[in-house]
Amino acid sequence: MRRKIQKVLPAEGVRVKHIKSGEVVQVPRRLVSIFLFMTMEDFIDQPFNFQDILFDNSNGITAYKGNTWTALWPGMVSLGFG
Repeated sequence: MRRKIQKVLPAEGVRVKHIKSGEVVQVPRRLVSIFLFMTMEDFIDQPFNFQDILFDNSNGITAYKGNTWTALWPGMVSLGFG
């Protein structure tokens, strides 16, 4: 994975605008990598039971193709009727 990051991000990192001040800030490649991996981990960790039912992720592939609104609390599934 390290080689892929090195191919995508420049060695000096990236320059972005500060969210509040608008000042240009240099973000090192290592920090961008950490943000990327933490975001990926957070995203992967999120779906749990009712999200899988809601989005019809019963096959292990997170495609978000479903729309089973009854999975939402206090929907029929969460009440034990679906």
